[in-house]
Amino acid sequence: MRIAFILAVALGAAACVGDKAELGGVTNRLEAPADTRACNMDKLKTIKGGEFRVSGDVLWFYAARQQKASLNSMAIRYDVTADGVPVNITYAGPAADTRHATKQMLIRAAVEAIEDTRYEWIGPAAYSAGCSRDMHFFVNIEDDGPG
Repeated sequence: MRIAFILAVALGAAACVGDKAELGGVTNRLEAPADTRACNMDKLKTIKGGEFRVSGDVLWFYAARQQKASLNSMAIRYDVTADGVPVNITYAGPAADTRHATKQMLIRAAVEAIEDTRYEWIGPAAYSAGCSRDMHFFVNIEDDGPG
């Protein structure tokens, strides 16, 4: 009985973890209302920009491999509620990126930046679907040799 309970808890935890945007799922999921309109960024004013914070592990990974890091098309798609909060955040770049641990960390940083962003409506507020933001990440690690 104890093993069955532990297995059920583990499967439940895996289901929660597997639904994040960096794993190919959706972060901050919310069902869109019936009166949804297409995203028009001209109708949204950013009142709080999200911060893109990269884990030191990402830099260590590329430094250890002594190579350039590039994730040139971190396309993030999301909706914005009438309150100006980003929801239904997904990664729309290459699916292979969601299977690479270091790229997952970069995607997570991009998703968190979107999650922390707040908007104000220019005109009447409404739920808006299909907004997008592209982010680019590049690291060039050089070794000048003995010092």
